[in-house]
Amino acid sequence: YILTPLNMTSTFVGAFEAPNGPVAHLWDATWGEVSSPMTSLFSSAVGSGGILSTAGEMAKWYNALLFS
Repeated sequence: YILTPLNMTSTFVGAFEAPNGPVAHLWDATWGEVSSPMTSLFSSAVGSGGILSTAGEMAKWYNALLFS
């Protein structure tokens, strides 16, 4: 309902979908680089950062959110 109309094909939910392109290394302020599987990390707190996207698609998202 949100991502498809905006054609955000590189945006995905890390706990439920496989990466569909290059993803930066995960980083935690306490432990540094995270090496645990994506599903275990994102399923613990999906609402607080479980959606991954490219910079271009994030710009598209904020443009639609704030100016449409």
